Amino acid sequence: MIPFVDLRQQHEALLPELLARVEVVLASGTFVGGAELEAFEREFATMASLSVPGVAQVFDFGVISDASGEGRTFYTRAYVEGRPLDQ
Repeated sequence: MIPFVDLRQQHEALLPELLARVEVVLASGTFVGGAELEAFEREFATMASLSVPGVAQVFDFGVISDASGEGRTFYTRAYVEGRPLDQ
């Protein structure tokens, strides 16, 4: 069984690292491609191989180009029945 944890505490603990990674992407001006995309592919493959109760399983991801030529990543995941985490 997976223990219930304090999500706010986890979020606050991870926030500096998350913001630092966002800054790397914004500073590079590259939103799709390069080292970040390669790391995302590896991490996604790991996530896709997992099946954990209560965690949405991921299936696939890709890149969609819009009219301006900008690429946007997307992923598909399973629906997890339940109530919102803030309730």
